[in-house]
This record gives sequence, C-alpha cells and structure tokens, in this order.
Amino acid sequence: MTLPPLRDWQKKAFRAVSDAWDCGPSSPTVIAPTGSGKTRLAAELLRDQPEGDAIFLVHRDTLLHQTVKSFRNYGLDAGILANTYDDPRALTVASIHTLCNRNRLQSYLSNHSPMIVIADEAHTSVAPTFVQVFEELGTRDRSVYSLGLSATLARNDASELAILWDSPVYEMSLAEGIEEGVLVPPRGISIKISESGRSLMATTQTTADFAATANDAFLATDAPRLIATAIRTHGAGRATLGFTATVSAAYALAEACEEMGVRSSVVTATTPKFMREQAFDSLAAFGRGENGLHVLWSVDTLGTGTDIPEVSCILIAREIRNRSTFVQYVGRGLRTCPDIGKTDCLVLDASTTHRRFTLDTFHDLGASGEDDERDGAASSSESLPHVRPHTLLELGRPEYAQFDFASPLEGQPLGMWLISLGGTMFLPAYSRTVFVVQDDAGFSVGSVDPSPYKKLKAQRHHQGLPLHKAVAEAQWVAEELDLAAPRMFGKVQRISTATASWRQSNEPPSEGQLNFLAGISRKLVEMTALHIGVPHDPPPSKAIAGVLLDTALASLALARLGFDPPLSLR
Repeated sequence: MTLPPLRDWQKKAFRAVSDAWDCGPSSPTVIAPTGSGKTRLAAELLRDQPEGDAIFLVHRDTLLHQTVKSFRNYGLDAGILANTYDDPRALTVASIHTLCNRNRLQSYLSNHSPMIVIADEAHTSVAPTFVQVFEELGTRDRSVYSLGLSATLARNDASELAILWDSPVYEMSLAEGIEEGVLVPPRGISIKISESGRSLMATTQTTADFAATANDAFLATDAPRLIATAIRTHGAGRATLGFTATVSAAYALAEACEEMGVRSSVVTATTPKFMREQAFDSLAAFGRGENGLHVLWSVDTLGTGTDIPEVSCILIAREIRNRSTFVQYVGRGLRTCPDIGKTDCLVLDASTTHRRFTLDTFHDLGASGEDDERDGAASSSESLPHVRPHTLLELGRPEYAQFDFASPLEGQPLGMWLISLGGTMFLPAYSRTVFVVQDDAGFSVGSVDPSPYKKLKAQRHHQGLPLHKAVAEAQWVAEELDLAAPRMFGKVQRISTATASWRQSNEPPSEGQLNFLAGISRKLVEMTALHIGVPHDPPPSKAIAGVLLDTALASLALARLGFDPPLSLR
C-alpha cells in the first residue's frame, strides 16, 4: 500500500515524539491546528512501533468510525471499542466514555496490555472520570508510552493537565500551517446584531436559566433572518457549518435560511448516524458545486471530528467563553480542498467572540513550578490580533465589517500594534511600552516606561524568538501589564488591546491630552503626525490624540535606548 508522504511538520513531530519515547515511557504532547493531519502522525508512530497493543482514545463517538477508516487507509488494522461495539484488537480505537464504565475497561485490560496510549483532543482528558481511565492505562504514572494530541492544549476547568501530560515536544502554529500549505487562511466578517447594545447570542457555558432567557430573546427578534441574509450575501456557494447555543436556535436559523432559499438542516447529538452521514455528503456536494445542503447547523455536535474539506464557511451564532472551542469551530473550515479550488475559509461571526479570542495555538498544562516559557502560564506560538469593536446597530439594520485573522508574519502589524518613527513594532500598555526588536538569534520582546520625566531603563522579557512568537509574547506581556490598570465600572481597562475604549472615541481630545502634547517637542509631534498621517493641530479626536502621544513617546524612548535611529528634534 502506497501511503501519502508525511508533511514536513509531521516528520519533525514524528522525530520529536520518537526521541522522547527513546528515553523511556513518557507522555509527550504535540500541538497542531485542527485539520493539519494529527491522525496521520499517530498512524506513522503506530506503524513504527509494531510490537505490543496500542489504544487510541477519542472523546466523541462521532470520531470513532472516522478514525478507524483513516487508520485502515494507512494500512493499520484497527478495532472499535464503544457503546455498541466490542471489537478490540492489537490496535483499538476506543471511546473514553465507554472506558469510564469500569466493567468495559477491565474486560479490555484482561485481554490486552497496551504499551502505547494515544489521546486525541487531549485537552479534554482532565475530567475526573477520564483521569481514572488514563491512570488504569498507565499514562498518569508514565508506565506506558503515551501521546497527547490537541490543537489547543489548555485546561477547560480547574484540573491540571500536567498530571497526565508532559510539555509539548512539537508545536505548529496556524500561521505555520498556512505557510506550509496544510491549511487555508481564515477571513472574517462580523455580523452586527444587537438589542439596546446587548448581545443576543446565548452561550452554552452559562446557567440554564440565563441560556434559556437569552435564547428566548434571540428567537423573539429578527436575528435569525439577519443571519440568514448574511449567509446568502457573503456565503453564497460556500458549504457552511453553523454553531448555535441551543437546539431551538439551530432550528430557528435553519427555518430562516429555508425561507430565503438557502437549503439547511440541523444535526444534534441524537441524530442517527446514517442521517448525519447523509447530511455530511449533501453538504460536501454543495461545496463541489452540486445540489446539496448549503448550511448544516448544530449546537456542539460538529465542533470536533467533523472532516468535510469542502466546508469553506463557518458561522458562529453563539457567544463562546472558551478559546479552545473557538479554535475548534473555526478549524472545521481550514482544511485544504484543492479539488474545488478552495483558497480560504470565511468566518461569519454574529457574536462578539472574535473580539475576545485569537486563533493561536497554545498550551497551559497548569503545572506549578515547571520551567515553562511563562513560568507555568499559557504559552502562545502565535497570536492573531483582536478585532476593533464596531458600534452596535439597531436590530433590523444588518451591517457587516471585515476583521482580520492574519498575523504580522508578513511584516504587516494589524489591530492593536503601532509603529515607531524608527520602524519598531510596539504596544502601549498600562505604564509601559512593549516592543519587539530583532536580535542575533531572532526577535526579542522588551518594555520601557516611556515617560519623558523618568530615567529610561528597558526590561527584556524574551529573546531569540521567531517573529510570530515574539508578537504573541509581546501581546501577552502587554495584557499582563494591563491587569494593573485602574478599574472603571468594575472592569479592568484593557489599554493595549484593539478593543480599548480610547482607540474608538470620536470625542474631542481631553484637556489632559492637549496639555501633554503641548509639553513635548513640537517637532516630535509634527514628525509623528506626518508618520501616522493624521492632523495634529489640534488632533480631531481622543483616539488620534492617544495614538499621537503613544507613538511620539515610544519613538523618543526607543531612539534614546538605541533600538531606533537617533531623532533630530532641532
């Protein structure tokens, strides 16, 4: 059997895991975006370890047959162990929910002694009942060769992933996946839907009472029609997966789409397998330009394990409070599909989720005292900038605005980033300016208090990083600094983010801003205004005045520190 060759990232990950296992039983992890080919990596590792039993754990029954089919396509004979299946073999694909039944687990272990344990979506493994399963299989005490696979290896609750998993031996960011041709780039459009400035999108991660109230408000408005209009307007010809907070919202959206001639259907956890597969085939057919379903709606059923390369549009019609969920949802549309000429994935967001989260890969094992890049905090390989918020419109007046998931890899700082007169990327955070400069081994992240009245002293936070990782680390440093900002109306003021209120204000400059501008070099202000391309005498708004001040002070500080060329202000 001729197998598809490993991609470059899979070869690197294969070597990294093999090197970890060569040192003895351990539990390394690999982080790579959704749709990048982690199952293919697992298959190659299993082919390289022919002796002894192996078990591949999934947390959704919908993943079972898909994974078994993939393994068999790669020449591996895999059995199934799940609710209605009892066919364990030397390689078994098992539902972890089924193994939570102690009788089923003991029955399996009485006939099989797996030496390799691989967990898909390893970030879900910390549920107490799941931990017991991994303990029985030998992962927790590192008595077997284990591997955790995830797109976002971060805790979804208070448990610690470090109990089961070691730090990643390989990480591939979304930007790297796009650059390698493993994934297509996402392109975002926000759908502005509001009622008196309040989001109408419910979230499944709230109390039942709140979710029900929010869902009733959603169904009582014109929001379903507006979302259906957005699909017809922007998602024409694109096979679309839509995510809602409740089943009733999914059916309401499907009905609104049908009324506009947009063929839709709903898949729930109780949808029979054959009907689900029919819906998948119909959606794929539409993506190929044939007759079929235009949109398939669900609450969370399609969030993981749905492999339909023809999908090129994701619609989010619920608030998402967990970054892993956001990454998983958008990832459903990032798979490449050369047969249909797929070049990107359109993300239509009717919620405010895109303002809170980025599509980076990251890990947060929760291990206290570990030598991590952030002393135990979440590590980010890439950050894709937040989006400027838009004025919420009255219901019934749909309006769309593009937002960008692109990272500054192409030398194009977006969103929250500013550029000094000397060309240095920086973020104005609370009390300090965070910047990225090139060093001998890559890029460094530093910060400085830019006040002209204080002695300049730069602090270095990270060094020798690739650009995309330096950008991510700088954003994390800025966000941490923002935590010290004064609280107003019970909320921390996010100075550094693109959603900061000062960046949006069209009000006239404050007296304090004007006095500060008048107190620094007029030549510096003029140079900065010319650099940014804005008026300065006076600046027309608080937002522009703030950018002028931040850029002028940062440029002065960076020049004095030697990171930028000297400034001549005479």
